[in-house]
Amino acid sequence: MTITQLRLTIALVSILASGGEATTLVMVGTPKHIVIATDSMAGKYTRRGRTAGTTCKIVSGGQFVYASAGFIEDVKFNADEIAARSRQRKGNIGQHANWYAKDAQPPFLEMMKRFHRSLPTSYKQMISSEGSSLVTIFAGIENGRPAVALVEFNVINDASGSPVQAKTKIGFCPGLFCVDPKMDFWRVFGQTDAAIGAVTRTPRFWTGNDAADARKLVQIEIDAMPDHVGPPIDVVEINSTGVHWVEPRGSCPR
Repeated sequence: MTITQLRLTIALVSILASGGEATTLVMVGTPKHIVIATDSMAGKYTRRGRTAGTTCKIVSGGQFVYASAGFIEDVKFNADEIAARSRQRKGNIGQHANWYAKDAQPPFLEMMKRFHRSLPTSYKQMISSEGSSLVTIFAGIENGRPAVALVEFNVINDASGSPVQAKTKIGFCPGLFCVDPKMDFWRVFGQTDAAIGAVTRTPRFWTGNDAADARKLVQIEIDAMPDHVGPPIDVVEINSTGVHWVEPRGSCPR
C-alpha cells in the first residue's frame, strides 16, 4: 500500500458547542473498496466545562455513506441533517458534496458565531483561520470503482478573533484528493498522533485486511487518549456490491 497522510485537528460539537478534540476517524481506500472506521466518543462543551457521551459518527445513505468530524452540531445547526437532505437529491457523490457545502456554509458560520459569543475562551483555543473546523466525507461506488468527496469548512476570523466568514474546500478521489494515482490511500482525522506513529514505526502494519487495520488504528488512539477517544468502534466497507457494516458493531444502529 502506498501511504499518504492528511492530518486535521477537529472537534465534535452539540448544545452550545459540543465536541472538542474528541474523535478519531480513519479512511482507507483501494481501487476495490473504501473502509471507514470511527470511535464513538462525543464531547460537549458548555459553560460548566466538557462532558463526554457516545454517538454514531457514520451515516449510511443507501449506496454511499457520510461521516463528519468537527463542529457538527449546536441548537440550530446539524451537519448530519443537512447531509441527509442532500442525499434525497439525485446526483453523483461530487454533486452531493457540492450541494451539502452550499447548504451548510451559511448556518455553519452562524453556529461558529454563537460558539464565539457563548464560549469566547474555548473558541480562541480551538479555532484558527488556518485549521478545518468541520470535515465531512462522502464515500461510495461510482462506475464500478470507489469514489470519495471531502468537504472542509474553514473559519476566517477578523482582527479581534471573531468569526466573519466561512470558506469551503472540496476534494475528490479519483482526482486531486488522491495523491496516489492507483488510489491506495489512508487518512486519519481528529486524534491522529498515536495512529500515524504506529504506522510509521511498523514497516508491515498493513495486513491486507483493511477493515481490521482501520479498526486497529482507532483502537490505538483509544488506548493512547482514553479521555478523548472512546469505544465502541464502528467500521463500514463500501464496495461494488454496496455498503457493508463490519462486525462487531459499535454505536451505529443496525
